Parts: sequence; C-alpha cells; structure tokens
Amino acid sequence: MSQYQYETFAQNVYDNFTDNSLDKNWVNFEKLWDEERGNGIIKDYSYIDFININNTTDVKKKKCLVIKATGDNYSFDEPKGFKGKSSKRVGGGVKSKNLMGPGEYNMRVKFTPFDSVCNAIWLFNYLEIDNDDVRHPNNKELCVDNDVDNVVILNPEIDFELKDDNKCRCNTFRSTNGAFDENIVDLKKHKLNLQDGKWHNLKFVWETDIVVLSDLIGRELNDDEIVIHKEHLYINNIKEKKYSNLNGLIVLKSIKKDNKYCLYYGKKVEISVDNKILYKKELKDVNIKNLLVNPIPCSLCYFYIALWFPKFMKNKPDFHHSIMAIDTFEYKYNENPFHRLNKD
Repeated sequence: MSQYQYETFAQNVYDNFTDNSLDKNWVNFEKLWDEERGNGIIKDYSYIDFININNTTDVKKKKCLVIKATGDNYSFDEPKGFKGKSSKRVGGGVKSKNLMGPGEYNMRVKFTPFDSVCNAIWLFNYLEIDNDDVRHPNNKELCVDNDVDNVVILNPEIDFELKDDNKCRCNTFRSTNGAFDENIVDLKKHKLNLQDGKWHNLKFVWETDIVVLSDLIGRELNDDEIVIHKEHLYINNIKEKKYSNLNGLIVLKSIKKDNKYCLYYGKKVEISVDNKILYKKELKDVNIKNLLVNPIPCSLCYFYIALWFPKFMKNKPDFHHSIMAIDTFEYKYNENPFHRLNKD
C-alpha cells in the first residue's frame, strides 16, 4: 500500500472468467437512466458463457463475461425491463465489487455488431454535497446551475462509449458542472472498425498526483483553516479571499513532500484501442486556476461494463438480441495518490 493512503481498495485485479460465477470481482446491476430510449439494464442479461476466443473461423471456446441486449425484433415477453417495462430494448451490465483507482486497465473485448445499442465501459462514483457540508467547495462552477447555494455533485468518471456511425464517446468528469471534458472520436480516422465481430484490446491509463499547497498559495495552512471530516482533512475558511475556491478541497500531509499539506489532482487519462490512442487529456500546468476546472478525476471509482439504449444513438435497434463479450479484464494500481468519496 502506498504511504499516501489510509483507505483500502482493489489494487490488482485479473479475471479471465473461467469459473461459473461473477461473485469474485463483479455484481450484476439494474438501472434506468432518464436519458434512455430503452427499458433499462437488468441483472438477467450479464452472465458467464462459452464464446469463441479466436479472431478467425477456427472455433476455440472458453468462458467469458457476456453482456446481452434485446432489440425491437425480440419475440419473447420475458424477462421484462427495469420495473416491469417491455422486454425489448433491454440491456445488461456489471459493476466491480470493489473500488478501483488510478492505474492501467486492460480488457479484451468483442463489441456488439449492431450500431443501435451503446457498448459502454466506464469508471464512476457519485456523491452529492449539500451547501452546509464542510466539503462544499463554494465554487459556483462546480455547483448545480452555477449557484453556490446548491449542491455540488461529484461524479468522477472516465467513459468509453461505442456509438453509431463508427464513432465513440470518450469523456472525463470530476464533477457534473464545470469540470468535465466530452469528446466524439471518429474511429475511421484511426482505421478502426470495432463492430467487425473480432476481439479488440481496450486500455485505460489513469494517473493522479499531488501538489504542495504552499507552492500554490505561498504559505502553509494554519490549524484553524483545516477541518476533519470522516478522517480526511479539508480546507475550511481559508483566510485570503482570492483562495476561497479552495475551501472544501481535501488535503493530506505527504512524507515525500516533507510532511507538507498537499492537494490531490488528476494528472492524465489516456484511452486506446489496439494500441491506437483515441483520447488523451493531461494537466501539465499545475496552478490554482487549472486545478479548479481540471476534469480528470482523482477519487476511487467502480468499474462498469454495460449495453444500453441512450438517446444519442440514432439508429433503430432492428435486431433480435446481441451480445458484448469480455475475454479478460486486468487492473494494475500504479501507486499514484487518490482519495475516497465518503457517502455517509
């Protein structure tokens, strides 16, 4: 465990899905998003099954994680979608049992061949902070509707979503408002076709770091500018008005930095498929202004894999059913610092 941390989490995970259970590393989940044109994600549609793991016509089957989706031509009444909705336009998904942090994520994936259902693979966590909470940053750019009296929704997220027209969405979020970066990537420019029925290697690289606070504001914090909440230290009522947007940010004392107060920050996110970099976001100039709007997360997240029917998909799902398959999943922690979002 890194000397930066007080929290435990899954530091290294490898899964080749060779047994009959997801229980070791994953849980099935259900969800119906407001922006969905489908009938939700249900538990029945994520399971272990035998899949051909070759990229040729030679059949060599092994157990893989299978995520299923049913389209408009699905001919059965069961299972129903989320909360009893139609059995058509229903997807499946899994969520990691444990939180994961910065590091490298590698997956061998066979995406669904239909471009009317979204293949979604992402890191995510969620926390709402009320305006009377000591962790509220008092920064309108991070508040709902840009109002400092409203809640702050911290939803660290790193997204890969394969959509229609041979394009994908690659996004990073540190919060819902202000600190996010959204991109549409044309896969044709990278000479990629991810819906060709073949296996592809998807990689996330996520890096975080810390910066000495006194290097940013020119002095060390006083004791009355620090508040303890859930065993974490937060900046509270900092004296200089020009630094008031730092209130609510978590700090730690690092042995590597002469036991000085430091801020966490997201340093880099890189998403690649078959060794072709599709998306890269990196914070190089570390100053207060850039840190406050930096979209790269630095908090622990859960890992999700799902098929779903978002409104941004243009094509009609004229198919009976389809699957996304995962042959292997691997996560390796890179010893970068992080913090954990406490929901209680």
